Amino acid sequence: VYDEVHRLVSRFGGSGQGFIQIERAAREFRKWGVGLILISQVLGDFVGEIKANINTEIQMKTKHPDDLNRVAKKYGAKMLQIINKANIGTGMISNSEYNKGQPYFVSFRPPYHSAKRLSDSELKKYSDYNDIIDDLSYQLSQLKEENIDVFDLELELKLSLEKIKTGHFDMADVYFESLKPAIETLWKKLGKKPKKKKIKLVDESEIKEEIAKASKARQKYIEKIKMDSQPEAIELDSLLGNAIKIASEGRYAEARKLYIELHRRYTALTVDNKQKQQLYRKLSALYNAIRKNGK
Repeated sequence: VYDEVHRLVSRFGGSGQGFIQIERAAREFRKWGVGLILISQVLGDFVGEIKANINTEIQMKTKHPDDLNRVAKKYGAKMLQIINKANIGTGMISNSEYNKGQPYFVSFRPPYHSAKRLSDSELKKYSDYNDIIDDLSYQLSQLKEENIDVFDLELELKLSLEKIKTGHFDMADVYFESLKPAIETLWKKLGKKPKKKKIKLVDESEIKEEIAKASKARQKYIEKIKMDSQPEAIELDSLLGNAIKIASEGRYAEARKLYIELHRRYTALTVDNKQKQQLYRKLSALYNAIRKNGK
């Protein structure tokens, strides 16, 4: 889950490198069954390559003109009216594989849990207890390598972790009171001392190398998509011309249905800017013909 996506944009202080990694995630995470949730106030904060890989859109009530125009063009004036009048917590959801691709509205209930930010002292307490868990867990893994049976101790450690997750630190302390001496006794019997866990940080050069790889992969991906999209772009151009003709003949209901489908295909299309602008002009002409004369 990535909130406040706009912070990655250069005009808000971002370097732009984060978007490259998110684009890569949007294209590749699905291979491992991993979902990606991106949150921002304005759809324009998402670049085209990211939008092309979004399967589910949730649009909450907005006053941003670009987002309102997008809703009107993609889903029609009726949906625009509803989104304008929607109550707080009600959003429009769109997924091409659900509800026949038509958007629908959902009211999200307030969370039952407290949404209040944890204090610095509470966060430190969680951090300290997590360090204890990590240390004991690492010691147990070392003891297992020495062929020591630590099944019961692992069970106690798991129970103490569950107590920490729910904020019951006093109960976790009860488990620690028996765990720590028991683990110390096992080390004394072995005549050894446990190794301290060392956290290995990723070198900055490795991060830069991965970013460079992601940039190259992105460029190759865009070039491939542009080549693969040429037949689609030609077909879309032809279909738009046909839809404009249908609108000019006064068949506005049919033209509106075509517009929704053609707009979806246009949004998912990746071609060079000149070609996309030509298609956009035809799409706008179709929209204006329906809006001006359609009922």
